[in-house]
Amino acid sequence: AGFIGIKNGGHCEGSDCDTSGYVSALNKQELCGYHDWRMPNVDELSSITNLNESAPAIDARYFPETVAAAYWTSVPVATLPANAWDVYFKGGGSDWDNKQNLLHVRLVRGGK
Repeated sequence: AGFIGIKNGGHCEGSDCDTSGYVSALNKQELCGYHDWRMPNVDELSSITNLNESAPAIDARYFPETVAAAYWTSVPVATLPANAWDVYFKGGGSDWDNKQNLLHVRLVRGGK
């Protein structure tokens, strides 16, 4: 919805430099044998935070490579179309950022 961001405006190789291009490239690789990876919504991404942990606010036994930083979700900010919601894995919680900003991505698969 709204502004989709800047295609190839960042620093990446091997795919279009936007979340849609990243998802498409990953699905072509069939990571873990699957080709239905997608961007999570705010609730899905927030559900794996662990507020008893910090920097990163997640159970590192299950998610050992998580960076204590913001991760994009698939949810645009309704009143600010150049922005989308993110989940912050330094201390937990969610916020929104401009789609031109470089944030981390964690994909999910299965139901919506």
